[in-house]
Amino acid sequence: MDEAHNVISPASKNAITSATKPVNMNISADLGIDKQDMVAILSAKAERQLREQIQAATRTLKEKQAQLDLTIGKINNAVAAFATPYLNKLKELQKAVIEFGFSVKDVGAESELVETDKKTTIHTNAWMKFFDSTTQRGYGYNSEQTLSKGFSDTPSTEVVALITERSGYSKEVEGIQKEIIGFRQQLANLPSLERQARAQLAISVLQQSDEGKNILSGLEGFDVKGTLALPQ
Repeated sequence: MDEAHNVISPASKNAITSATKPVNMNISADLGIDKQDMVAILSAKAERQLREQIQAATRTLKEKQAQLDLTIGKINNAVAAFATPYLNKLKELQKAVIEFGFSVKDVGAESELVETDKKTTIHTNAWMKFFDSTTQRGYGYNSEQTLSKGFSDTPSTEVVALITERSGYSKEVEGIQKEIIGFRQQLANLPSLERQARAQLAISVLQQSDEGKNILSGLEGFDVKGTLALPQ
């Protein structure tokens, strides 16, 4: 019995050869893509990356700002606690003043954190105003106390630690805010990026021929700085 042979016809050979040959596609003609579209691809990529960075930085900023606000609240509460002992003493004094026949008009105490470049202090002011209902004469009691940053009492130690914590969060918040400003400035510079991309594409095309290289050589001799310096 004769063996069967697979015979490939000339037409089939041509079809196979055509299928295996690399296809030279004219991007502009076949796909309708020009230089502007290529630049748009680069610009869109840069814009997407910048917007993602802004979103991520904004989330981090929100977290750090919340931590900063919480720390500031703790500082305010700790500083306010300094006034409590003074207010308690004034309440005791208020009882004695009333027993002597005076009328108390105002009593209170408050503490304030005072920060300068050289020193951090807690200033506490306590007061009570009263008058003699018979003579209608008014009197006042006022006490001021300033505690330095190194004061050994527990509340002061707490305040010092919180101030250090607040300083750390403040620097982080400021740094992130600067990053976001930088990202937004880069977004505003996208038109410049597009001009640079178009120029680079043009250079790549011109370098592919001698005529194009001659054009580039002529452009390199153009006095850019001198032209920019001319009055408008």
